[in-house]
Amino acid sequence: MDRRTFLTGAFGLVVLTAGAGLGGVSGCGNSGASKASGLLFTTPFAREPETAKGPLMMAGIDLHEIPAADRVAAYYDGVELFNMDAAGAALVMLADGERAIEQIAAEAQAKGFAAEPVDVALFFSSLSEAGYLRNVVRVSVME
Repeated sequence: MDRRTFLTGAFGLVVLTAGAGLGGVSGCGNSGASKASGLLFTTPFAREPETAKGPLMMAGIDLHEIPAADRVAAYYDGVELFNMDAAGAALVMLADGERAIEQIAAEAQAKGFAAEPVDVALFFSSLSEAGYLRNVVRVSVME
């Protein structure tokens, strides 16, 4: 699959690859990407998707700071998947399946980020569409 920009959205999210899914991300993305800085966070294996209350990130995604670009890049097995701003990174760190969208937004706001629930839902919906969540997050345009 060719590398392409999949989506630019809330919290500076830029998904670099498409076609990733619950089975992993092998063979897609920028395999030559280099990690610009130290590891900030690795998404843990958490609860099962069926029992999750909110977004549940795929386990094993490493977040690395790119200070010169004021960005955070997400890697899986050395492949760059997506990048985002600091607020987006804070949201990813909170997506453990235990917290609902509203709770993630409130905790991000408490940390000083402007995170309205609708924007948080759109952020996770984008990650879900790209295959980086273990569960599905959909946003209704009617709400």
